[in-house]
Amino acid sequence: MKRTQICPKCQSSDIIKIQGNCGAYGIGNNIPTGKTIASAVLVNRYLCCSCGYSEEWINKGDIKRIVNSKICVPKNSMEFSDDKEKRPVSPLIIIIYFSLIIVAMCYLLFALTK
Repeated sequence: MKRTQICPKCQSSDIIKIQGNCGAYGIGNNIPTGKTIASAVLVNRYLCCSCGYSEEWINKGDIKRIVNSKICVPKNSMEFSDDKEKRPVSPLIIIIYFSLIIVAMCYLLFALTK
């Protein structure tokens, strides 16, 4: 859509560009790559006014800033894929969870017997 100016979904040429921006507290269409607003990489959107399809594009020169930032997850990382294995739940969390359930049940039982 960026290059052809034609929507790949509906073939319309009624395309607009929405400039990426970064406002106070990091709001806007951007990717933060550091601790300050100045480090944000702007993300431009292209929107089809006929069907609502949109694409997001990053300037080629900014890709290296994202890759070198701490927010980038390597391909071989478990966090990269959506079909990653679930991490085991800590036994302490399980004990706390069931303890809270038992306390709640005792409270309800006590309240009902009054």
